[in-house]
Amino acid sequence: MRAFCKVWIEKDGERVFSDGLADLLERVDQCGSINKAAAEMSMSYRQAWGMIRRVEERMNTRLLVRRVGGPSGGGASLSDDGAAWLSKYRRFRKQLDDLVDAAFGREFS
Repeated sequence: MRAFCKVWIEKDGERVFSDGLADLLERVDQCGSINKAAAEMSMSYRQAWGMIRRVEERMNTRLLVRRVGGPSGGGASLSDDGAAWLSKYRRFRKQLDDLVDAAFGREFS
């Protein structure tokens, strides 16, 4: 058995970072496309783009660098701030998971 916890980061009462956003950003970085990343997550492009746009506005930073379509097609990749936030969030999340695992082990061993 294992315990799980749900966590997110808020700013002024509004959610700005979560596991779902981290997963989306990782997939955008891997695929090079918001549309492809959204499809992998069974999410519409509009939903994915809306999530990213709202978070960027709340955090006052760009998480992605977007390239408008053309002969070579469009795409997206993590900005420096996006990569830094994703990396910090993943480290933060790992530490929380380790704490939850340790506490669960102590109480339910």
